[in-house]
Amino acid sequence: MATNQKVRSEYYLACADKIIAAMKTRQMECIYFENRKDMLEYLKAVISAKATAAWGGSMTLKDSGVIDLLRGGLCKIIDRDAAKTPEEAHKRMHQAFNADCYFLSAHA
Repeated sequence: MATNQKVRSEYYLACADKIIAAMKTRQMECIYFENRKDMLEYLKAVISAKATAAWGGSMTLKDSGVIDLLRGGLCKIIDRDAAKTPEEAHKRMHQAFNADCYFLSAHA
């Protein structure tokens, strides 16, 4: 690994450790992945096909491939973006409260 990449990777890991510790104080479980491939493989392994998933509005989830993974049939989804009317979107937002998995990104 090039020196700059190694330094950047070590910096990200140090930041992640601090963020994970802070999230734990709020009873949130966090996992740090060094790359998108590992994260997507982890999600494929832990999300049951019987589960229902929903997500908040997050460019990070879109850019990282999580939304595409969920929409690709990994599990049942509550997709408010696919709603045809504002009323349907509102209904789906309420249904998301009962999802088995709720995805969001955090800028801590």
